[in-house]
Amino acid sequence: MNLSSFLFRVIILALPGITASLLYRKLRGKPNQKEWEDFIDIWFFSLVSYCLYGLFVSAINRIFRSSLTFSILQSLFDEKYPLFWREVATASILSIIVAFVAAYGNSHKLINKIGQKLSVTARYDDADVWECFNDEFKSKWVYVRDHKLNLLYFGWINLYSDSEKPRELLLIDVQVYNNFSGEYLYSCEMLYIAREKSELSIEIPRVESKPFGSSRNKTIVSGKDDANATRSIEQQSPSRNS
Repeated sequence: MNLSSFLFRVIILALPGITASLLYRKLRGKPNQKEWEDFIDIWFFSLVSYCLYGLFVSAINRIFRSSLTFSILQSLFDEKYPLFWREVATASILSIIVAFVAAYGNSHKLINKIGQKLSVTARYDDADVWECFNDEFKSKWVYVRDHKLNLLYFGWINLYSDSEKPRELLLIDVQVYNNFSGEYLYSCEMLYIAREKSELSIEIPRVESKPFGSSRNKTIVSGKDDANATRSIEQQSPSRNS
């Protein structure tokens, strides 16, 4: 087998991995990794997809006593052996499921949580604190202090930027105060902020609230003086009717 023919077969057979890798990156966000790690992702997803296809073929043959074939290795190394597009297409469909499962595992930090349960690691994730913080506290009441303009924003985090970019936040149901004096300035339905890393800080008040529905502005405040704390929050909590 000449080199060009082999590379052509490699590219075709890697289609499930390419499909899964692209979808996975779309779901989890573009990771800050090297090119060789991208190739590892493609081949890993290809391997998992073809393994699932092999299990699928084996199950079909056992249940229906059919004679479906699984010939990926022969197609890769033997140029006389034809490429079976049915196998590539089916593995590519299965790779979509693989990508969603991988994205779910990454979003819920399953590998790190299992490692923590087994006491083999204390790491929570490879992402920086900005991403971990916003993953945890997105759709909660937050105080965002803008040290550049000396402003304090009180609202909900709706969207946030990736770690590599400048700090970007999209807040909804926002009230704006003077950060130094606490004087109320104005309110708005939605607010976009873009600042350098050192120009923003975020604080989480002791408030639990649901992001949508009629109970959105109802607050449950934990602490010793719940009544006074609740009145304080209600006075400064933003609402859509304000």
